[in-house]
Amino acid sequence: MSENPPCPLCVVASTSPPAPNPTIAAGAAASAYVVLSTPSVISFLDIAPLARGHVLLCPRTHLEKLSDVPTEESAVLGFWLPIVSRAVMRSVYGGKGSWNVVSANGTHAP
Repeated sequence: MSENPPCPLCVVASTSPPAPNPTIAAGAAASAYVVLSTPSVISFLDIAPLARGHVLLCPRTHLEKLSDVPTEESAVLGFWLPIVSRAVMRSVYGGKGSWNVVSANGTHAP
């Protein structure tokens, strides 16, 4: 009997404890280069970036789709999204330029 491999996002979340006073300060930690770590949200650099500054912002709880995120957690994601976005764009592009915000939903999402 074969087990499903663990969710890679959950592995990052479980090996990167929340910071007591979260800030946008990237640093190598555990299994990923973590940008933000709070009790409910984790953000880290993608291991296969599609563009410079490709960062993932995820809830710490395992959820397959954005539509599965409870209202309270989606509010926290919404709070951090522009903060992480500004920090990444400022560090990568000097705060100028354009970028995409994408939501991949489900295991078969492209």
